[in-house]
Order: sequence, then structure tokens, then C-alpha cells
Amino acid sequence: GIESPAYLMRGFEAAFLSWPRIVAEAPYIRPSLWADSLLLTAPFLGGVVLARGRLALVTAASAVLILLVDMMHGNPGFEQFGYRFILDSMPLWLVVLGIGLRDRAPLPFRLAVIGGAIVTAYGFWAMGTGFAAF
Repeated sequence: GIESPAYLMRGFEAAFLSWPRIVAEAPYIRPSLWADSLLLTAPFLGGVVLARGRLALVTAASAVLILLVDMMHGNPGFEQFGYRFILDSMPLWLVVLGIGLRDRAPLPFRLAVIGGAIVTAYGFWAMGTGFAAF
């Protein structure tokens, strides 16, 4: 069927291991239309490691369970920028980030937000110009 544990590795690859290609013609970086790694498009999610406490643990565990179910979908993406199924668990990840960053947003986190925004803006531009490819 369209939802199966057999697709977990494909979903994991789309979410974390799918990277843009370097090409010979300008602008030299071609995003994938299949998916682009969350490590590149949403590096700010690394901030979840700052969260402590039972609420953070339960919320993160819930987000992981949702993400695992999403990764079992047979088609992880088509003509998109980033990993589309992260949207299902993103509200929970944002709660975990809020718990971890309650009093401060360290410089590395702020740089990750800016970096992800720049990468996403470039991806939208590349898709709009037809430069992105499979």
C-alpha cells in the first residue's frame, strides 16, 4: 500500500540525506524537486536539544512518532522544496524549541534560523526560475 514500514528508509533519505546538486552552469547549485534535507532547509530544528524536562521529552517523542508515520508514506515528495511531511510534526517541534529557548536564543540558533531562511529563499527562487531538477 501507500503507507508501509518498507518505505521508512526512503522517507529518512528524503528528510535528511537529499541534497542539492552542484552543476557546471550558474547559479551552480540545483535544488532537488524530490526533497531537500532538513539539515539544510531547517537547521534551527537542532535547537530542540536545548529543551529539558518531562514536557519537552513527551512533546518530542510525540513529534518523532508523527514523523515516523509520515516517513512510511510511499511518496515522500514531488515538485517541492524541503521535506513536505515535516509540516505534520512542526507544531510540536516548535513547542519543544520554545521550551528549550524560553530564556534565550543563542547565537548558533539565530545563525541557523538565518541560514535556513537564506537556503529556503534560494530554493524558492530556483524553483520559480525552473532551475531546480530531479
